[in-house]
Amino acid sequence: MKTHLTKNDVKILVCYHKPSRLFKNGILVPINVGRDLAEERSLKDDDSLKNYRWLEKNTIGDNTGDNISSENGNYSELTAVYWAWKNYSALGNPKMIGLMHYRRVLKFNK
Repeated sequence: MKTHLTKNDVKILVCYHKPSRLFKNGILVPINVGRDLAEERSLKDDDSLKNYRWLEKNTIGDNTGDNISSENGNYSELTAVYWAWKNYSALGNPKMIGLMHYRRVLKFNK
C-alpha cells in the first residue's frame, strides 16, 4: 500500500552554525546547532554578535525545550537530532524527519 506524504509529513532540519544562504520552506527547517555555544561567543566580539543575531532571527535554536545544545562541541549535528526527538511537536509531528547541513545541499532538478 502506497502512502501519500504531504509537506507537513516531512521535515528536513538544515543545520547551521554560522550565517549562510538560508534554506527554508514548508519542508526545510533551519536549526542553529550549538546555539548555547554561539550565545557565549556572541559576548566576545562584534562579528560573533552579528552572526548570533542572524542565527537567532532565521533559525530554530537547538537550545529550546529538552536539549543538549551545550554539548555541540562533542556531538555536532546530533544536537539537532536530539532536539527533534525531544521536541517533536515543535516540528508539527511529521511522519518523517531528515537532517542535512547548510553546505551540503540536495538538488533534485536538472
